Amino acid sequence: SIFRIKDQQGAFTHKSAVRLQNTSDSATAYVSVTFTPRPDNEPACMASNTITKTIPPGNSIGLNTGHSDFDWMDNNGTCNAWRGAVRVISNTPLAGIINTMWPQVKRSGSHAMFGPQDARAVVIFPKQIWSYGQWSRINVMNISDETVSVRTLFYDAYGSAVYWHGPMTLQPYEAVVLNTKDLSGFP
Repeated sequence: SIFRIKDQQGAFTHKSAVRLQNTSDSATAYVSVTFTPRPDNEPACMASNTITKTIPPGNSIGLNTGHSDFDWMDNNGTCNAWRGAVRVISNTPLAGIINTMWPQVKRSGSHAMFGPQDARAVVIFPKQIWSYGQWSRINVMNISDETVSVRTLFYDAYGSAVYWHGPMTLQPYEAVVLNTKDLSGFP
């Protein structure tokens, strides 16, 4: 997930940085990075954009939504809460991470980016919680060009299904976030 969220004074409450590393030691990477809004964004926050970049062999680039290059997400000042997904296409293999920062509370989180070859119909996440002031977020993205249906099951330590969410319908390249603190009835 990618964020660019501001408070009423225009200060960032959430911003994200995509870091892409060209893993080739000889080929230049020609990269297309598409930012797509989540379907539950406010109408003013539905802008999408594709950015093209070149990454020399062995080098990396950063794309930070807090930078003025991403002012398009603000939609001329009418959007204070852009949330979405990022899709990266390259002619060479890349390694990538996304860092999300919450500057006002001095917190951050990171997750690795995965390619289509790593997509799975079944994914197992360890320890998804909601207790003691902690919670877990799962980012689910449809990486195909077809509509898919997704159901998420949660199991206890003994292998018994204790909660399920969905099914959800995801459009091509659409992403959603499941946050255990927001799931009604989550154990």
